[in-house]
Amino acid sequence: MVYTAPSTRIAVEIFWAYVAFALNSIVFLLIGLEVHFEALLASWQAILVAYLVVTGGRALIIFGASSLLRRTRERIPWAWSVILTWGGLRGGLPMVLVLSLSEDFPHRDLLVSMTFGVVLLSILVHGLTMSPLLRWLGIVAGHQERAACELTRGKLQAARAALEETDQMSHVHFANPEVLASLR
Repeated sequence: MVYTAPSTRIAVEIFWAYVAFALNSIVFLLIGLEVHFEALLASWQAILVAYLVVTGGRALIIFGASSLLRRTRERIPWAWSVILTWGGLRGGLPMVLVLSLSEDFPHRDLLVSMTFGVVLLSILVHGLTMSPLLRWLGIVAGHQERAACELTRGKLQAARAALEETDQMSHVHFANPEVLASLR
């Protein structure tokens, strides 16, 4: 395995995150050119049914897999299963697939409207309710606990850096070993 510097890994992750964002933006722009607001309103019932089927299917699969895993050491907590079900906010792949259908495909316009509507509902409903759901399930602590955790993490990082610097100083000949010992 090739060693990659942490700064390089971070740069690569940022690059690919930007590429994913740009491609998702292009997909949303393309579907925005294809979908008409009137078509969305006209097919609201089909969109709602599709949204419920997709969300229910996701719940069925995740809770089914979770219940199978409960018999093993790899248990998934119930609250995590809820979040995995509710957290399916991605919609780029279905939109790309529906846009790739040929213009003469039967009911293509309805499929495009339904796909966009389900993705839109998923992003709005799931996205706006995720934070309260995380708090209600007790997965995310309040702001005070998070601030205390970040402060403790910062102190730990500072202590590790100080120990590393002390170790570096011990190799210097003019560093007093008694002073270094007391610093440690």
